Amino acid sequence: MGSVAAIFAAIYIDQGTARRERKAKQSEARELREGRWKAVANCAAVLEEVGTSFDDCVFSSGEVHQLSEAHRFQIDGLIETMRRLSKRGTLDDPDLAAALTQAFVVLANTFDELCRMSVDSDVARDAFRSAALSRAKVIRGLLKAK
Repeated sequence: MGSVAAIFAAIYIDQGTARRERKAKQSEARELREGRWKAVANCAAVLEEVGTSFDDCVFSSGEVHQLSEAHRFQIDGLIETMRRLSKRGTLDDPDLAAALTQAFVVLANTFDELCRMSVDSDVARDAFRSAALSRAKVIRGLLKAK
């Protein structure tokens, strides 16, 4: 009778351990998903920041403004992060996988476009701002799938 009780105790302990491990894995997966969604949101935030970066500029004759090195570095790093995340994908969350890929494509294309733009007038500033903010809005729209 003692050995039967020991077997039941071992099974009960094993089930408890398995349950704790399963909860830990679920928690880890949830944190990874949340982190990836935050990366998508960060893409939009960076584009919004860049889009408003020339709002206070006063243009002098012949003066040309371009995307700052700090913004170039920040966006370039974010593009690399999104590239890695979109390649990994997530089998258990197809909406997240699609959002990562779309955010990567939108961010990379917008970065190329903004780097080619020279802001030398109010009209050019408005075009720059519009390009960045409209793409940020597209990326924010991806967050609705969350």
